[in-house]
Amino acid sequence: GGYPVGAFMIKELYEQNIITKSQGLRMLTFCVNPGPSFIIGYVGAYLLGSTKAGVIIYCSIIIASLLTAVFTRNSNQYTYTKIKSKKEIQPKSSYISSFTDAVKDSTSSIISVCSFVILFSMLNELWIQLEKNDELRMLFSCIFEVTNAMGVYAKAFPLYISAAVLSFGGLCVHFQIMPVLLALRSGF
Repeated sequence: GGYPVGAFMIKELYEQNIITKSQGLRMLTFCVNPGPSFIIGYVGAYLLGSTKAGVIIYCSIIIASLLTAVFTRNSNQYTYTKIKSKKEIQPKSSYISSFTDAVKDSTSSIISVCSFVILFSMLNELWIQLEKNDELRMLFSCIFEVTNAMGVYAKAFPLYISAAVLSFGGLCVHFQIMPVLLALRSGF
């Protein structure tokens, strides 16, 4: 579904006591990725004019994430403890209450994501106006906000650079997932 979706799902798994704090922190290293429709549809088909290019970029990002998962599975940094008991998911009192809570939570998430995209797009535009060096403009565009950067520079990048930029996601994505990381680190 997109970068922050993986982080939000990890947070929910932790809150439901399905995974440990350590497992959640480890999962954040490989479960926060751009979605297939963004890469294959927007970057590949629309920006590059090649669905095949989008599939190649998407597959490379997924393979990198899987390798990260494999290589960190025995890391001493992440200690695993068996979860003593799983919390039972309690149904809401009514369908109407569940529906309104879902709409409220979704709206809050959308506003948060959109706010960060607007903020970092604005910072990127400010930087572009101030910086005269084209290479620095390109670099900082990729660092600030990936959607705008890919929109402007996708055709200028070789596929491996596009994959790297999309894997990083930009500071915008990092700030979107920061509340989950901080919550996991503090134990909610």
